[in-house]
Amino acid sequence: MKRRSAQLAVVSIFVLVTGDWLVGAGLSRLSEDILTGERSGGQARLAIERRHAQIIAFGSSRTRRHIAPVVLERRLSRSAHNAGCDGQGIAYARAVQSLVHRRGGRPELVLLDLNPADLWIDSRARTHVLAPWFGATPAVDDALGASDPLVAATLASRAYRFNSSALPIIRRSWVSEPPSDGFAPLPRALVTTSAEVTEASLPFESEAFGLYEAFVLDAQHHGSVVVFFISPVAGPMNARERAGLARLEALSARLDVTVVDFSSRVHPAFSEAASFHDRVHLAENGALRLTELLAETLTDILPPAHAGLRGAEPERPSS
Repeated sequence: MKRRSAQLAVVSIFVLVTGDWLVGAGLSRLSEDILTGERSGGQARLAIERRHAQIIAFGSSRTRRHIAPVVLERRLSRSAHNAGCDGQGIAYARAVQSLVHRRGGRPELVLLDLNPADLWIDSRARTHVLAPWFGATPAVDDALGASDPLVAATLASRAYRFNSSALPIIRRSWVSEPPSDGFAPLPRALVTTSAEVTEASLPFESEAFGLYEAFVLDAQHHGSVVVFFISPVAGPMNARERAGLARLEALSARLDVTVVDFSSRVHPAFSEAASFHDRVHLAENGALRLTELLAETLTDILPPAHAGLRGAEPERPSS
C-alpha cells in the first residue's frame, strides 16, 4: 500500500511539473508575437524588439503619454522608441532597461521621467507583468521581489509567471495589431482632481533612490547619455510633490545628470488647462509640444547625427 501511494505521488508530481512546463511554454510561445498592451507584457516586449533605437524613453504613463518618438526622429535624425508603461514606476523602467541591454541594445540617449510619485508608491507593486522574464537579469528579479524565497519559489512555476497576463495575451493573439513606437496620446478632456497634501515630510521610499542611481550607472556603463525630464501638472504641485521632486533633483545633481524641467512652475507653455487630459497627464497637443521643446534642448546635448536612422523598425521574432 505504501509503495502504491509513493508511486501515485511520483506520478502526480510528474504530471503537475510536466503540465506546468507545457502551459508555460505554450503561453511563452504565444506571447512572442504580442507587441502591444501593458497587461500582456507587449509594451515591454516591444521595447526589447526596438532595443537598437538610438533614443529610448523609459518611465511611467507620463512617458508613455508624453513622449512622441516621431517628433524626436524628425528633429534629431535618430531612431527613437517610447518604452514607458501605464501604472509602472522606476522598478519597471530599471528592469526593462536591463532586458534591453541584455539583448544588445546600446542607445545613444536614454530619457527617464523624473517622477516624485516613485518615492511614496511601491514601484514593485505592479511589476508582475515582467514575471515571464524571471531569471533573465538581476534587475528583473529585484523588480519582482524574488529575493523573498517564497516569491522565488512561486515564480519557478512557468505557468504562474503568466498568471496576470495570460488572458490579455490570448485576447491579443486573436487581434492583429501593428507594433507602434510606444507613444499613446490622450484626448483633451481635463478632469480636475484635488492635489492637496499639506504634509511634506511623509515617508519616502528610500529604495527608489537606489533604483534611479542604478538606472543611470547602467546606462552610462553601456555608453548612453542620460537625460531626466519633469512633466508638468495642471495647477500647482502639492507639498509632497515639491519635496519629493527636490530630493530627486538633488540626486540628479550628484549623478551629474541633465534635468529638463517642463513643470508649470517654470515653463509657461503648460500653464493652460487646454494642454491637459487630467491633472498629471498632458493631452496629445500638450505632449507634442513637450516633445518639440525637449528635442530643442537635446540638440545642444547630442552631437550631429550620422545619416540614416539605426533601429527604426522593430525586429519581429523568427518563426
